[in-house]
Amino acid sequence: MAHILHIIDSLGLGGSERMLVEIANATADSGERVSVCVTRSNVQMAKQLRPTIAVQVLNRQQRFETQALRVLGGFIRQQRVDLLHLHSRSTLSLVVLAKTLRLIPQSTQVLFQDHYGIEIDETIPRWLKLWGWRFVDQYVGVYDKLEGWAIRAGIPPERVCSIPNALDFKRLTAPNLLDIRREFNLLADMPVGVLVGSIRPVKRVEVLLEALAQQTHPFQFLIVGAAGDPTYYAGLRAQAVHLGLHDKVHFTGGRADIPALLRSCDFGVLSSDSESGPLVLIEYMAAHLPVVATLVGGISKQTAHYHPEIFVPPNDVAALAKAINCMLKLNTAERRANGEHLYQFAVQQFDLNKVIRQWQAVYDDLLASQGSSDA
Repeated sequence: MAHILHIIDSLGLGGSERMLVEIANATADSGERVSVCVTRSNVQMAKQLRPTIAVQVLNRQQRFETQALRVLGGFIRQQRVDLLHLHSRSTLSLVVLAKTLRLIPQSTQVLFQDHYGIEIDETIPRWLKLWGWRFVDQYVGVYDKLEGWAIRAGIPPERVCSIPNALDFKRLTAPNLLDIRREFNLLADMPVGVLVGSIRPVKRVEVLLEALAQQTHPFQFLIVGAAGDPTYYAGLRAQAVHLGLHDKVHFTGGRADIPALLRSCDFGVLSSDSESGPLVLIEYMAAHLPVVATLVGGISKQTAHYHPEIFVPPNDVAALAKAINCMLKLNTAERRANGEHLYQFAVQQFDLNKVIRQWQAVYDDLLASQGSSDA
């Protein structure tokens, strides 16, 4: 039985964290030995891992800490880890340093799953281009645009591929419900829109607020997510008041009950100008929600191939306002029909039970190559 160790900075609420949990659980269910290492300290989502998955927490405070590197190397050796599955560029830099210092066995395979949204930043770190690429046995981007970035960084093309993000639809369609109108004191006769995500500048919530301020049809709107950038978050709240949206837009903060919350809303919105997935688009569709979204990231582009009508260009207030206006003009039955159509599409394209086979094939190839090199 192979031992696969997932490494990530944090298990707070987020897209890459969600993908770690989904892949780790599915792999453990298939009989593999799976562990998780959190290099910092937030383990909020750890409770969603299978009970058989051990979690190691390094509690590092700085980017590189000698003690954290030694603990990581010791864990890998003692637990006989065969394969490291890395989930962020910062964890890759940490493992590259540990491998360079020979704190991690050279035979331990390294898989880097890149979740980075590169629409607005295609910079290649100098350390990766000079020598870090040598330690990447397999690069997996969450959408195909990242493949070109990896090859430019020096990773040989035969070690580069992409596997789309996917989610466990059984979890997303569990029967628990949430009465959002009571919870947030919303009016019963108005459609409720929602945006979910870590609230930081890349989400372009200010563009969404400007678009909402142009609406003439009644609505209520929830902005759900922790303040990834507190200064930005405070500015958004002030902007909402300035635009006269204080009684229409509600900032809920981060929540752990997203599937139940989404199933109680009437439509979902994504306003980002850069994404790698975005996973939340799958969550919207899994909740049978009709969607208005910017065309960024692999999941959006895959969906746009079949449903171009739901997408608008990023950073375009007028286009986003027009799309939301069209959504608000629909009656309840029409919105539900649109949401059901998207749900059926998402089940076919983004169910983890189908995508996990691609991950298992990548794991098998890496572990087989490790056996060959050991021999």
